[in-house]
Amino acid sequence: MKLLILLPLFLSTFIIQAKTFTITNRYYRPSSNAYIISDYIDNIYDDLEDSVNNSMISVDTSIYLKGVSESTALASKGLSASYANDFDLFILMGAVGAAADLGSYSLNDAISGDVNSDRINGVGVATAATFGLNLNFFPLPTFAKRFKLYASFMKTDLDFDDFSTKIEHMALFVQYRLIEEENIGSSYLLNWGGVDVTLGLEKTTLDLNYSKALVKSLTQLSETPLGTANFTGTYSGTPSASLESSITSIPVEISTSVRFLYFLSLYGGLGFDLVSGETTASSNATGSISMTDDGGIINDGDVSATPNFSLGQSGKPSSTNSRFFGGLQINGPLLSVFMQYNEVFGGVKGAAVGVKVRW
Repeated sequence: MKLLILLPLFLSTFIIQAKTFTITNRYYRPSSNAYIISDYIDNIYDDLEDSVNNSMISVDTSIYLKGVSESTALASKGLSASYANDFDLFILMGAVGAAADLGSYSLNDAISGDVNSDRINGVGVATAATFGLNLNFFPLPTFAKRFKLYASFMKTDLDFDDFSTKIEHMALFVQYRLIEEENIGSSYLLNWGGVDVTLGLEKTTLDLNYSKALVKSLTQLSETPLGTANFTGTYSGTPSASLESSITSIPVEISTSVRFLYFLSLYGGLGFDLVSGETTASSNATGSISMTDDGGIINDGDVSATPNFSLGQSGKPSSTNSRFFGGLQINGPLLSVFMQYNEVFGGVKGAAVGVKVRW
């Protein structure tokens, strides 16, 4: 799941992509030398702003936030229902999913890891633990026996040196057997799983936080009314950024499956999602701004300023998604391992992997 590795890279890039560094609350002590040459110092502050911002990548953050929203919506697909016609009574699933708006990159680029985080338009991740129940086992009317019910929940916290994330996922799914399965030979030789229709309600929240120390200096030779000197403006601090994504979706899916020699299952289907929610970004810049010179013009306490990184935008996903998915599952007597690929037509791509215990 190389997409998971992109999460800290993506957010560390995002913190500097909005070009929102400013130097505010500029103060010059009245009657001081700094007050007399405040216009010159202002110019250096402005150039320091430009120097910091020009070292950053110019992007439209609204694209990134929309990309995170849509990636979060897709990352949860395949985690909360089983499509491989693989249990008679109950199933326990543990799975993780990731998705990304790859921008100009292809799927092959993502698989090989040949991507740069500053050119990805959004990343999402989800985890889930799921319990499923097959009503066919119970003494119910024939119509009711065609249903399978699923409930899913998981909360995950991950912490690294500069990066942390909190992921929460909850879902309820109901699956209806539209066309019954058929065996060719015996169920161990070849089984067609019939056709299932799946309806769900799921919510995924993703909270990403990043902070890292940063020092940036700019030195300029300036001729002022008080003399010529090299003036140095420096920002030293720890800017931080956070992304909070909360996405709710109502998926409707139709799927089918085939099982060969019991051990190998292939499945696939089409999905349509109603999606709501948004991703918001915020930031903060701790630290200080200093101004010095080598000509003895500026005295201590004559000048002060405040650094600021200002993010406060939000992005919403598309209200509807049409997508396809396909998966491969290796079956043992009680344990199965699966991998599923998901793609919104012409849009976000993702994958899920997991383990099933079934009976």
